[in-house]
Amino acid sequence: MIYQQDWLMRQIEAMIQAVLAVALGTSANEQTATQIEDSSYGKMLEKMIDDGDICAAEDLLFNDLDQSDLSWLQIALDFYSKLNNCSDDYLAMHDFSREEIDQGLRYICTLFGYDFLVSN
Repeated sequence: MIYQQDWLMRQIEAMIQAVLAVALGTSANEQTATQIEDSSYGKMLEKMIDDGDICAAEDLLFNDLDQSDLSWLQIALDFYSKLNNCSDDYLAMHDFSREEIDQGLRYICTLFGYDFLVSN
């Protein structure tokens, strides 16, 4: 089980890297350190993750998402990257799973037309 979760964590990170490179022309190191973490929306989502309101944060992101604005793709990628860095225990304690991170990330990529980067 630990190996499977570790593998999924690496797969999620690889998907995020691929979308960043193709869609936004950046790497994770360049990613949104200034744009996302300085945005009030990004900070709000991060606080919700820290407070354990992961499901509500994801619902809020899906409701507010504007597919015509690539900055929302960056916000979503940052959100799922932050979730992916949470421990399995923390995710489980707040009724979330690594599989849900994978599914949410794939859904976001499909909405923005980058599903070809995350297909199986």
